Amino acid sequence: MMRYENLPCPVCGSHMHEDDDIVVCPDCATPQHRSCWMENGHCINIEKHGTGFVWTPGANSRNPDFKAEGTKTCHICGTDNEPDAEYCKECGALLLEPEKEAVPVEEKPAEPEINCPYCGETINAKYAICPRCGAPLHQAPHNPYNNPYASAAGVNEFEIIGGHTAGELSMYVRTNVSKYISKFKNLEGGKGFSFNWAAFIFGPLWFFFRKLYKEGIPLLIVSACIGLISSSVSDTMVNIFGPYSEQIEQGTLSYDVFTNLMNEFTRKSFWPMVATLGFLLLLHIICALIANKVYYNKILRDFETLGNEVSDINMRNLLISRRGGVSILSGICGYFTYQVIMGIFINIAGFAANHF
Repeated sequence: MMRYENLPCPVCGSHMHEDDDIVVCPDCATPQHRSCWMENGHCINIEKHGTGFVWTPGANSRNPDFKAEGTKTCHICGTDNEPDAEYCKECGALLLEPEKEAVPVEEKPAEPEINCPYCGETINAKYAICPRCGAPLHQAPHNPYNNPYASAAGVNEFEIIGGHTAGELSMYVRTNVSKYISKFKNLEGGKGFSFNWAAFIFGPLWFFFRKLYKEGIPLLIVSACIGLISSSVSDTMVNIFGPYSEQIEQGTLSYDVFTNLMNEFTRKSFWPMVATLGFLLLLHIICALIANKVYYNKILRDFETLGNEVSDINMRNLLISRRGGVSILSGICGYFTYQVIMGIFINIAGFAANHF
């Protein structure tokens, strides 16, 4: 064994020591660690067997191309170390992770793109809806002038309504196109009013959803005035139950006293509550009756403005689409505007009650 001392193992490259378990090949006399032999299942120089090759202490019988998986080669002295080694067993240098061969990434072919016919945005051809303006992109290939809003609603875009095509009106409306086109036809046919259920449900806020700000603000003010009546009901409740709040919280208020308080509250608040509900119902009915007419008039005004200011057809279509449609943000702003108006009216009413 001593003749192998400090010689590198031809498999792993680590030096062989006296207490190592060494196996000597019976064919070529190549020494190697038993674990290296067992890992390969044969002598490292098996390809040289039968050629007369005999290992000698001075011969370099190590396979220079062989490295165990994960072998860490010291960047200082070049010694190969085991995969789990952190420091070089020869010089003690901190070992670096073995470099892995970069695997080329197969480039995917670029996906086809198209331009939205209404806003001009360059988008992926697989999209069904334009992410910029919301236009549906399912135009018939044989008809480049096909209006997607009119097509989706089953509307003849070339039909003339009030001096404008149904295609232009559908680009402005964008949602519930078939319903509003039908309403606009009725208005042109002499029916001055038609019922709009969305305006009935949402009241003045519907006008903000449809970007009818000038018409929506006066209706909000009327709604806030009606809200003052309901606020008086709250004041009545505070005035009646306020002196007994401590007894109510502790549960010591007698049944007779509570019954008398409820009767007094009902007597004083009944008509204000009836008036509030009645006025609100009347306001929402008015909103529902005038909504379609007001909306149609605004569309005609906007078309007139665009006709005088914009001559390019693509720019005109883009402006029509942007001016129309719905805006949820505007509806939310309308709600907060109502709260602000209510707060102002309540403060004015409180000031007047205390000073006049």
